[in-house]
Amino acid sequence: MQTTSEISSSLDSRSAFVWRQKIGSYIWLPVLLAISITAAVVRLVALDYNLPIDVGNDEYFYHIWAKSIRETGRPDADRGAGYPPGILYLLAADQIVAETILGSNLNIGIDYVVWGRTLCALFGVGNVILAASLGNILGKSNLAGLISAALVAAAPLMVFESRRAAANAPWVFFTLFTFLWLLIARDQKRIAYLYFALAAAIASFLFKYQSGVILGLPFLFALICFRNNRPALLSHLVIWSVLLLGLLAWLIWDYKIFEVVNTPGSDTDSYMTDGRLIGFQSLTSNFALARGLVSSWIFWGAIATIGLAIYALTNKSLQMWMDAGGILTLALFGTLFFLLMSLFQPVAESKWLVFQAVEYILGSVGIIIGLRAISAIVALVVSNTKLLAFLSTVCITLLGGAFGFQQSQYWATVYNQNWSSPQSTRLMNLWFREHAPHGGRIVSEAQKILVRYLDEPALYHVGVVSSVFDETVESYRQRGYEYLLWNSLNSTPADSLADLEVRKQSLADQGAKEVWRVTGGEAYGPDIVIFRVDPLPQHEQYAWFTPAISFRGYDLIKDSFKPGDDLELMFYWMSAERVTANYIVFVHVISVETGELLVGKDEPTGNGYHPTFTWGGDMQFNRDRHKLTIPATTKAGGYVVRFGMYDSDTKTRVQISTPNNDPAGDMVVLQEIRIEGK
Repeated sequence: MQTTSEISSSLDSRSAFVWRQKIGSYIWLPVLLAISITAAVVRLVALDYNLPIDVGNDEYFYHIWAKSIRETGRPDADRGAGYPPGILYLLAADQIVAETILGSNLNIGIDYVVWGRTLCALFGVGNVILAASLGNILGKSNLAGLISAALVAAAPLMVFESRRAAANAPWVFFTLFTFLWLLIARDQKRIAYLYFALAAAIASFLFKYQSGVILGLPFLFALICFRNNRPALLSHLVIWSVLLLGLLAWLIWDYKIFEVVNTPGSDTDSYMTDGRLIGFQSLTSNFALARGLVSSWIFWGAIATIGLAIYALTNKSLQMWMDAGGILTLALFGTLFFLLMSLFQPVAESKWLVFQAVEYILGSVGIIIGLRAISAIVALVVSNTKLLAFLSTVCITLLGGAFGFQQSQYWATVYNQNWSSPQSTRLMNLWFREHAPHGGRIVSEAQKILVRYLDEPALYHVGVVSSVFDETVESYRQRGYEYLLWNSLNSTPADSLADLEVRKQSLADQGAKEVWRVTGGEAYGPDIVIFRVDPLPQHEQYAWFTPAISFRGYDLIKDSFKPGDDLELMFYWMSAERVTANYIVFVHVISVETGELLVGKDEPTGNGYHPTFTWGGDMQFNRDRHKLTIPATTKAGGYVVRFGMYDSDTKTRVQISTPNNDPAGDMVVLQEIRIEGK
């Protein structure tokens, strides 16, 4: 029987434990709130910064496919067939909400992108909270949860990715949500909660097909945790199987999942034909990639956590420190996911984000378990609690030092890119919008760094070359190119900014003058120099015939004629978008004195051999020759040459606008000519 002093000591001990729990809860919630607010700021503050500069190559197509989903139920546009439907349905809903709230104020090119990014960024903040919850459960420690949350909030996880409105943040969210419901169902001993886990797993799969391995986990948990009630268990398994078979049938026969080829230019289809699906082709390289995504101590901490969890299955004392079953569940998913990804060649880091999140959580749990183990060992030798606390602090500092240094470098890059200096590519786009609102054809080194918003008219065609010196300026000019864009993205020892200073004189001698430049001292990003090519038309003149056709100028060799002479015009056009109409060009010569028509001619472009409905868009360059004969009876005097277009079917004249989109009537006045007497 316990003595009074023993009972009192026991009560004091329990009271102290309860108070420690309360204090831990009071600290846990404010710190988690602070981490979540920080994550929200990181993900939301720069959602529209540098648009359209930081629009990813795929982002444009996400919204195109989402619009197709709304119209047909499938993303059957621009090679979108079979693309994972989760993000597309989410963006389709986002578009509807944006249209409803903004109404006539909606700017499709900007608002769709910003709203899509905002929604995905909020999923990124949700990932921080889920990581905290899972770390808390698996490590049986508030501190483990806070470390997990801090890692997910501070690391690149879903920062830039959410800004691109990609599927990554929702994908990780539903994956982590699956694990949370699995653990809740196990602890609460209610199989109904596994329905939530299965729903979250399906959502994860629909955002990224790579996480298909997660679909088996609800079945596994049901078989392990609820095996004692076999009749009820069997009915649930049958229901889930029917649901998954129905989903699979919809994906195959209606959604056409096997037609997926990712985005234009993707080599996904080659995986099915070159044998990469036979065996694990890239285990070593993918292992190095997975390990390199996080600091080494996080990766090896995760490995150590898995080892301890396996040992804890036979050691009850260790089970007080960790949730061994939950840890091994994450480890099983991570292993299966790694093996699935290794069927293919090494892929971009963003494809590993869900694996990275698992590493962060397991690594955080490993830190806490390691500190507990060190504390237990030291406690056997040292009874000084202050020294024990000091040693624990030193361990945390040493373990976090590498990660802190790594992230400080990353945040320095983020600061420079988002807040410190403007993007050089942004400044370049602003220059083109100010000085070339009529668009044009541009030669760019390395890649198409001139970009545009979603649904914005394709005002610029960008031809990519290795170096602007690869061809003569005249060869560019004859193909309608008006600007040469040198940039350091493709800079080599033979084509550096310093070398450009020497070689640019050769461009000037050929008719390409420097008109603008930006360097690293002024902006963040590549050095850029723009050269203006001497225009090909004898007379530069810009006008828009509908938003689809840009008039660039004309040739008229002389401005003085005699009766009976031929008046020959060469028009220069660029096709911004495809048109279905057959537009007829009319040319009029009008008397300045009387305003009467002297002579006119109506004919399709290219003398009928190259009509407007065959023009291909993307600022395709077109020449168009027209010839009129001055009547033999023409009186001497001044005459004006003007022209326009009309639809061959409706006879309606095409309305014209200036490069700044101001209305300009239905005719363009070219110039005044003089007709001499006989």
